[in-house]
Amino acid sequence: MRTRIALLLALLLLVAACGDEETPLAAAVGGSTTIVDEDGDGFIDDAPEGVNDIFSAEDLQALVDAGLDLHLGDEPPSFAGSFLADSLAIRYDDLGLEGYLAAYVYAFSGQTDEGEITVAYESVDIDESDDTAAFIAGTEDCFSIFAVFSGYTPDDDCNYERATVLSGCLDEGNIADFMLGFIMTSLMGECAETLPVGHMRIVAEADGYAYAL
Repeated sequence: MRTRIALLLALLLLVAACGDEETPLAAAVGGSTTIVDEDGDGFIDDAPEGVNDIFSAEDLQALVDAGLDLHLGDEPPSFAGSFLADSLAIRYDDLGLEGYLAAYVYAFSGQTDEGEITVAYESVDIDESDDTAAFIAGTEDCFSIFAVFSGYTPDDDCNYERATVLSGCLDEGNIADFMLGFIMTSLMGECAETLPVGHMRIVAEADGYAYAL
């Protein structure tokens, strides 16, 4: 995948800048009114059982309340392929960071009827994560994918793990309303420029679309 996209991505750099450290949740763009544990049993509703090993209902609800679109249900769309997200902007960061991220390519494969899917992503020379087992929920054309991604950022020599949700809706072969929210769960290395453990961020495509490659 690196050789096919290196020229396209080489000039795109991470340009996040500090903003107001007291940015309210209401400032987040997007988001839904979903209650992830409506029956109050402590588990996430209408999602594969394994999602509860990635997120607690409380943590997932915090991401939703901060502006994350969440699509639950047991009939997600079936899809595969690689998609370019080239206008990713920070929509919410609990440390007050703002700005745009470098372009990423997300690859999806191996979806099953049991709600499993494999995800990989890469931003050339900035960040990458190999094939990761994940779970998918949703209805009709809209989906949310849940995974713990292990990745490496060479700029600050950091190995990380983060519990992540990727959300969007299929639209003529592309992904509309593409966004992701994550909570950092583990860091190893220098990690001076990586979000600290326990903090969360929501990122979305400024133009709304991740385009099929």
